Amino acid sequence: MRAEPVLRDAFLIALAEDDTTYLAGPAQPDAIEVERLLLLADGHCLRDQALAVCGRGEARRKLNLEATSMATLMRMVAAGMGMTLIPKLALADENRDGRLRIVPFAAPAPARDLAIIWRKDGASGADAQALARILRGLADVLGVEALGPDARVVDGIADGVEVAAVSPD
Repeated sequence: MRAEPVLRDAFLIALAEDDTTYLAGPAQPDAIEVERLLLLADGHCLRDQALAVCGRGEARRKLNLEATSMATLMRMVAAGMGMTLIPKLALADENRDGRLRIVPFAAPAPARDLAIIWRKDGASGADAQALARILRGLADVLGVEALGPDARVVDGIADGVEVAAVSPD
């Protein structure tokens, strides 16, 4: 497999408009109340990434609520059922009606690295690299950080967040 790093997508805290947990940001990852953390269903990469940000392998909650889609998760948060983490790339779509209060993390903010991945011996390498260049060019518009093609992106935990990609050879 070949991979070309593309974007670094920061996480933000999403709360109901009237939630007073964080009166002002930025927040520290260890300040997240894991018992109030709403997550996507087991098996979704964003669930694992949110738990990694909080430094937890699994959330322990009094009431086990989870969603199968980001849209449902945001509705649950807006209804005051808890808080969650949202990638910056999803913010414009998932909070287009402004029903959530968004709190940033203190620097360095936890983030996930995104990469274009293709088969090493596949004919799509040139297309994948062209797509990576286009996506990097959109970083400012998207409000995320562009990663250079030589950036190291490795499976595992980086800056407290699971990175689901492989390192280029």
